[in-house]
Amino acid sequence: MSECQDEGSWIEQARLGDPSAFEKLVRRSLHWLARRERRERLHRSWTEETAANTTPLDAILSEVQSALLKLPAKQRAAIVLTVYDGLNHAEAARMLGCSEATVSWRVFMARSRLKRLLQGSNLGPGKRP
Repeated sequence: MSECQDEGSWIEQARLGDPSAFEKLVRRSLHWLARRERRERLHRSWTEETAANTTPLDAILSEVQSALLKLPAKQRAAIVLTVYDGLNHAEAARMLGCSEATVSWRVFMARSRLKRLLQGSNLGPGKRP
């Protein structure tokens, strides 16, 4: 029997004068409310704890990711394959279906654009976290 049918039958029994059915319905509702409140309290405390535990590294990663997302797709792909995935330019060129010189140019342009994008932040050229 489903939960709704179960509650419906308790309500019906309570109307017909069965006090134990009504008590079960009230207890079940109170238990559900207590569980929901406990879950919401845990979620609030976890959110506050997470916000309090953010490190400078988290902020740096967020800034870099934001800057990477502002790059054109082809430049972003070249940077991700060469810097993050550790491929050399020839391997990245094979994966992207272009020449090695094109990958080199895209990486060069992406790095110069990233420098401009990160210049105002704590990550600009000459600044170290």
